[in-house]
Amino acid sequence: AQVALFVTAVLAAVLAAAVGHLWGERQRLTRELEAAIAAKAPPGLPPGTLAPRFALDAVRGTARSLDDLLSDGRPAVLVFVSTTCAPCLQMLPALSRWQDTLSLRVAIAAVFAGQRTEIDRLSGEHELSLVLAEERADTFERYRLRATPCAVLIDPDGVLSESPAEGLPAIETLIRAALARAGPAPALVQSG
Repeated sequence: AQVALFVTAVLAAVLAAAVGHLWGERQRLTRELEAAIAAKAPPGLPPGTLAPRFALDAVRGTARSLDDLLSDGRPAVLVFVSTTCAPCLQMLPALSRWQDTLSLRVAIAAVFAGQRTEIDRLSGEHELSLVLAEERADTFERYRLRATPCAVLIDPDGVLSESPAEGLPAIETLIRAALARAGPAPALVQSG
């Protein structure tokens, strides 16, 4: 009877160890499956979603929040960049041109993540006119973005109107869509 009890106890211990191992494997496989599904999902919040509100440090320009950017009835493009992202740094001259030439029709804000001194340096070096800063990428994460450089287009009513754009060619296309939504440039009044 003692031998049978001992064998039963050993089998129960082996069975418990096997169940524990299988449970751990199941948890690992579940995490891997969720990560694979998330990787295949499109980036960002879907079009038609109310854009998450934010208030950031204004490095250049006066706008600090989404409400500030949308206050004059223009669509807004948030271009998310990082001080440590090589493609972002290569895009800064184009971003400066867009801000300069399109400012009457579209609010284009560079949303920088990184160290403030580096954001200040890059903003001045590239003569960016509208720069918002955050040390961590909290706003980037609230918009559910996955890579920089990327951009989102927000209609004047605060709704995301396009899927996020990743990379310079896609961002240029998104800015063209913003211009189409903005309509023709306002006429310049000549005094005279």
